[in-house]
Amino acid sequence: MLTIRQKQMDALAAVTRERFQERLEAHVRKVFPDDCKALGEDGVRELVVEGIERAEGHGLSAERDVCRYVDLLFLLGRDFETREEMAWAKGILNDVTLREAPSVRMDRLWEETRRRRAAGRLRPRQA
Repeated sequence: MLTIRQKQMDALAAVTRERFQERLEAHVRKVFPDDCKALGEDGVRELVVEGIERAEGHGLSAERDVCRYVDLLFLLGRDFETREEMAWAKGILNDVTLREAPSVRMDRLWEETRRRRAAGRLRPRQA
């Protein structure tokens, strides 16, 4: 019988997270090239790591949801959750009725972001 020790599981999780981070960095460089150029290599890495940690703080664990959260940091600004005019976003992220449905929260947040952008109701992000 094969036994996998906790130390081995931790090492595997670290490698998996590192690879995801690398893929996410490549993604944002492709989708947000101007922002990434302005941030520089270290700045991109820092924002992606911060985004992953903040997403996890909201109970987001699926790679797709974490990616969408990081995209919002680039689209809406690093401080989007704390700006008064963005209270709607914080409300969706913290919706306790959807705490067990993180993908639904992200779907709603994306839809509301799209709706507000289309209506011209989102101010340019504050870097």
